[in-house]
Amino acid sequence: EIAETIGEPRAIGRAIDALGMMSRAEGDFARSQELHEQSLAIGRETGDLLLETSALSSLGATAFARGELQTANRYFGLVVEATTKLKHDRYLSIGYLNYGASFFELGQMDEALHWAERSYELASRINEQRTLAMALINLAEIAANRNDHDAARIRLAEALPIFAAMEDRYSIEAVA
Repeated sequence: EIAETIGEPRAIGRAIDALGMMSRAEGDFARSQELHEQSLAIGRETGDLLLETSALSSLGATAFARGELQTANRYFGLVVEATTKLKHDRYLSIGYLNYGASFFELGQMDEALHWAERSYELASRINEQRTLAMALINLAEIAANRNDHDAARIRLAEALPIFAAMEDRYSIEAVA
């Protein structure tokens, strides 16, 4: 409402994107998609590449939550393209992470490994702890899928202290 009152389209787009995330969390995927598409349109109209990237990522996450894995993969690929243009390493590491996760769910392990490793490497270089821990989880899942249980355990053991340092109990429980 405040963004609309002051007439700031980029702020409106960010608020709409946040509402879409809330709708996705509530399980209203149709509303989530609608809001993220509105946000994407505003990002494109205003030339706000960061807003556009956020909306694309959100559309990917919504498609992923719906089980529309090919669509999610396509959106995450667009996120990687956009964040590469932005030269925003934090968002790029997250883009790599999500792109890899979508390949994993599609059963394309070589692609999943490629993007998980890129996420891990970039997150390590820029000290992006959450993404680093999540990349380790993805690498563990890929190793387990390939029956390399020792490598999977090592990756999980590396991720746990990162989650503990962030006091992320949810992720610790999911990993443990």
